[in-house]
Amino acid sequence: MTALERFPSPFMMKKIKEACHQFKTKLLVGIGGAGRSMHLPGVSESARKRKRFAKEVSTLIEREGLDGVDINWETPQGSMPTYVLEVGTVRSIIQVYLRQSVVVARTEAVG
Repeated sequence: MTALERFPSPFMMKKIKEACHQFKTKLLVGIGGAGRSMHLPGVSESARKRKRFAKEVSTLIEREGLDGVDINWETPQGSMPTYVLEVGTVRSIIQVYLRQSVVVARTEAVG
């Protein structure tokens, strides 16, 4: 199963977007979280990879008519400085592509 196979069908996306509009809420794509953050360190290890990731996320947001992205990067304990630099760079690149803000969540692993 790929990540995009988890996306709702076009019919359901239309209904979801209608509900978001009706209730004045934002519709975001979620990346990472719940044990699915393992590839984010590799994506962020170089400026080239961060830029490619940001461009692909931006393309997905535009194509699907979403309002932004929630990057839920579960990081090892004590890695906050690296996380801030890497995600801050990705956020900045996406904001340039989309001209909109980006929501980012961080969860530090316990133990």
